[in-house]
Amino acid sequence: MRNRSTETIKTQKIGKVVLMGRPNTGKSSLLNAIMSQKVAITSPLPQTTRKNSRVVYSDDRGKIIFSDTPGIMGKVSDLMGRRTNQEAPKELNQADVILCLVDISRAKNEEENKVIGLIRKSTAKKILVYNKMDVAIGRTDHLPEYNYL
Repeated sequence: MRNRSTETIKTQKIGKVVLMGRPNTGKSSLLNAIMSQKVAITSPLPQTTRKNSRVVYSDDRGKIIFSDTPGIMGKVSDLMGRRTNQEAPKELNQADVILCLVDISRAKNEEENKVIGLIRKSTAKKILVYNKMDVAIGRTDHLPEYNYL
């Protein structure tokens, strides 16, 4: 018979992080960097990610389930575009934290507004991530457009 007072009961912490943004903001690239290996397909072409994909990061402190979502497009007229746009919102109601990636080398537009509108409705904690700052240096820097967020 085991003595429960001498047993160590370890509680594992688990959280879910959803990466969101418009196409080509670097969501999949960030996930690859966090995981220190290629777990998500990346490409300079928009809409490389078309379905939500989940990856688990684990260490002795706990687990983080990362959900890499397709970029939210502004105006879509084709069936594939509409279906792709429906993927990311499915993940929001399960998120503990939402990482909203913005590409400051590109001006804020209707795609960004659509993403922000979806994220605002969520009760999850939110983190705004400025990405592609290296591309924006020496060019038009749209940082002031995002600072209000």
